[in-house]
Amino acid sequence: MTQVFFTDDGKDDLRKAKAYAKKKWGGAVRDAENNAVKAIVAALVQNPLYGKVHPLLAAIGITEVRESLTKYNRVFHYYDQPNDSVYILMIIPTMRDFVTHFSQRMLSPPLKKGKPVNITLTIIK
Repeated sequence: MTQVFFTDDGKDDLRKAKAYAKKKWGGAVRDAENNAVKAIVAALVQNPLYGKVHPLLAAIGITEVRESLTKYNRVFHYYDQPNDSVYILMIIPTMRDFVTHFSQRMLSPPLKKGKPVNITLTIIK
């Protein structure tokens, strides 16, 4: 069975997204967003290739990182097929500039409990 893990950044992003939703729209929206992320995690357990490849990533040949959407956030995840594990890499609010945020985040390796996660991206030219 596929296991789903949050990277340290993914956990931090989720905390920030929940805090922002509560502050901006109230506890009901925060809870709905939290439930939407839980639904994505459940879907990833059943189908680790759930979601879609973001068109900008596909344009540069990165097809291993997939995106799933909630009402207010983009959830980016990576399927490590040999280990049958999915890593939630980041959660980006839909209102943020995707390119800037993704570029900055991907320049540093993802961590899980402070240790690097092995993510191999194949860029097709």
